[in-house]
Formats: sequence, structure tokens, C-alpha cells
Amino acid sequence: MKPRREAFALRRTVPAALLILPLLVSAGCTVDARPDYQRTSEIIRDHTGVPETYLPGSDEASISGAVADMLADGLAVDEAVRIAMLHNPRLQVLFHDVGVSRADVVQAGLPPNPVFAFSAGFPQGAPGLPDLTYSASQSLVDLLLIPIRKKIAESELEQTRLAVAQEAVEIAGEVKRTCYLLLGLQKAEAITHENLALAERSTALARRRFEAGEGDHLDVNLARSDALDIKRQLLALQRDRQIAEVDLARVLGLARSQVIWNLVGDLPPPEAVADDAALLAQAVRHRLDSRVAALRIEAARGQWQHEKGRVVPDASLGFEYERAEAPPNLRGPTAEVTVPVWDQNQAQIAKARIVVALQEKAYQELLETVAQEVRKASAAARANARIVRFYSQEILPLGTENVASASRAYETGQNDILRLTQAQRSLVEQRQAYVAVLREYAIAIADLEEAVGGRLEEAAAPAAGAEDPGTSTPDK
Repeated sequence: MKPRREAFALRRTVPAALLILPLLVSAGCTVDARPDYQRTSEIIRDHTGVPETYLPGSDEASISGAVADMLADGLAVDEAVRIAMLHNPRLQVLFHDVGVSRADVVQAGLPPNPVFAFSAGFPQGAPGLPDLTYSASQSLVDLLLIPIRKKIAESELEQTRLAVAQEAVEIAGEVKRTCYLLLGLQKAEAITHENLALAERSTALARRRFEAGEGDHLDVNLARSDALDIKRQLLALQRDRQIAEVDLARVLGLARSQVIWNLVGDLPPPEAVADDAALLAQAVRHRLDSRVAALRIEAARGQWQHEKGRVVPDASLGFEYERAEAPPNLRGPTAEVTVPVWDQNQAQIAKARIVVALQEKAYQELLETVAQEVRKASAAARANARIVRFYSQEILPLGTENVASASRAYETGQNDILRLTQAQRSLVEQRQAYVAVLREYAIAIADLEEAVGGRLEEAAAPAAGAEDPGTSTPDK
């Protein structure tokens, strides 16, 4: 009669009693991303100044009510940024990536499930009891690598939080730029109405002189031609304003809304801009994408360590028990190791090491981009501020005086209509150019805020021992 035998083997793990520990650990693991959503919101608040943002699971009715309240009495630029942080569809989508990354962290901390197996061998052609085998296995290598995997996943979670916050900073910059474009168009439209009134006064003056026999019909037509050209400009500005309103509605998440709203306020006046050294130091401290790049280096180094830990791909420890129908019973330990003769994970280790070098170079490239963005925006802001002051202090007063003098001279018959129309055209162009450069200054300030990490701070002075953003690298 064939003896009955029961075998219990634990492959790549410790004896069976320790199988209970992973089960207890995994039993308490749940995915709760709410603290991560809140942390992301806090990062956005620190970099944009907006007190609250969209959070997955937020009450949609409350968000809609808050948006309606801000739209009700005229929409200011800061209110537009607040609406975008609550209602922008792209930001709402990205917030859920944080929850996905939290789930990845939980998954990385879970041990692989144990494998239980049972087999029965029945004797053929002879009576007897079946040969029974019981086994359970648990990966020892994977258990040992859990801390490294979890560290990598936590780094990727932080990268996701920062990446979402960086997107929020960019959305805030887009909102401000679109608002300033729209405010500039509104201001240009108002000034064009003033220009039209000026041209119509000249037309009326030419018509009075013609009716009094002091001028000819050509003078009237020349004056009317200028007025018609300004009307054409007004129609083009109204078109551009309506397009800008549609663009702003999109970034606010209101493209489908039927609510009537109106952007109010004015373009910011020129102010002093900090020197480049202070701005670059602030960018090094506050830019979220540079922090993401540094975390990618850390994650790549962790993956490198993970690959080096997989030189021995398989190992098993166990215990076997054999019970026969008659004594003696046999028991004892078992061990099994996959010997890394050919594959020692050399390729993956080398690949991971190259990825570390790649991420380090990518970090340096990003710092160059940061420096370029800061210097370009600050140069544009300073130059446009000087041009704005030059227009307001020199060009516009002179142009206004020239129109007044030409108008008086034409009215008294000292000059012909060409002098007056030429002076008016020059003033119209100067006014339009002034509004355009004032708008460009405001947009440059929005670009500069985004380039330094979200907003300009009064304390944006060079920090003691601050590094040049073109030379710093995360410590190895």
C-alpha cells in the first residue's frame, strides 16, 4: 500500500506562522485621498493666494453658488482667478490624479498575496489512501523590497501633488493674461469712442465752415473719412473683445453657462520690478516644476536601488512534513534559490543608472528654462513700464496739445483741414499704442508671477547663500 504523505512547503518566505503578518497588515490598508487633496489645495493657496480650490467630492451646488455670487456684481481679476481654482474643468480632472497616486502608494505597501495549493494523487489499480500535498508560498524578495517600492510611490505621489499645483499656477496665469487682454480691449474700446467723438467734432466743424462758405466739400469728406476709419477700428475691437470674453469663459469653466457677466477693473499701473537676482532666488525657492524635477531624480535613484535588490530573482524557505501510515514521520526545513548565473539583472540596473543621469540633466535644463522665463518676463515688464510712463508723460500730452492747436487754427481759418486730421490721426495712434503697451505690461507681470512660482512677493530679495538657478543640483 502506498503511504499517505502530507507536505507543507513555504517558498521564498519564512515559516507558515509569518503568513499571518502580511494578512494583518493588508487588512488595515484603505485608500483615503482626502488628506492628499487638502494638501494639494494648501500648496495652491500658498502659491496663488487663492483661499480655496476644488476638491473631489465637493458639493457642486456650493461651488455653483460661490461662482454665481462672484459673477453677480461684476467680475474682478482676483475673483476670476478664484473661480478658475474652483471651476476650471482641467484642474478638476487633474485633482483626481492625486487620488490615483494615493492608491498606488497603498498598493506599493501591500505584500504580494500568498499562494495556497492542494493536490491529491490517487493510486491506480490498487486500493489505498490518496497522496495529499498542501503548500503555501509567499515571495520573500518582494517582501524585502516593499520599503523601496513604497518610497518610490510616495515620491511619485508628491510629484503628482506638485504637478497639479503647478498646473493651477499656470491656469491662474492664463486667467490673469486673458483678463488683462480683455481689460485692455475694453479700455481701447473706450478710448476709441473718445477718438470717434473727436473725429465727429472735427467733421461737424468742417461742415459748419463749408456751410458758411469758408471751406469746401473735400474738407468735410476728409474729416468724415477719419471718423469712418475710427468706426472700423471700433468694430474690430468689439469683435476682439467678444472673442476674449469667450476665451475667459472657457478657462473659468463657464463656456456653456448662460449667465451674463462683466469683467470690471482696470489694468495695473506700472510699478517697480525687483532685480533679476531677487526674482531668480524666489523662483528657485518657489517653482513647483523644479521641485517635481528634483523628486524625479530621487525616484530614479530609488528605482536604481530597487533594481540592484533584484539580483537574486527567486528564493524560498520552507518546512515539509510527511506523515506515513506507519512510523517514522519525517519533517525538516527546505530551501530553494534561483542562482543568477546568466541573468543578474545587469540590463535593468544599467538602465536605472542611466535614468538617474537623465533626470539630473533634465533638472539642469529646467533651471535654465526657469532663468530664461524670469529674465524675459522681468525685462518685458521693465521695458513696458518705461514706455507707459513715456507715453503718459511726454507723447500723449503733446499729441493732445497738437490737436487742440490744430483745431483752433482750422476754426479761425489759419490752417487747412489736413493739419487737423493729421494731428488727430497721430493722437489716435498714440492713444491706441498707449493702451497696447499698458496691456503688455500687465501681461508681462502675469508672466513674471508665473515664472517665479505663482505670485510676486515683497520679500522677493536674494536669500543669504541662495544658489544661482543655473548651477544647483539636488544632493546625491
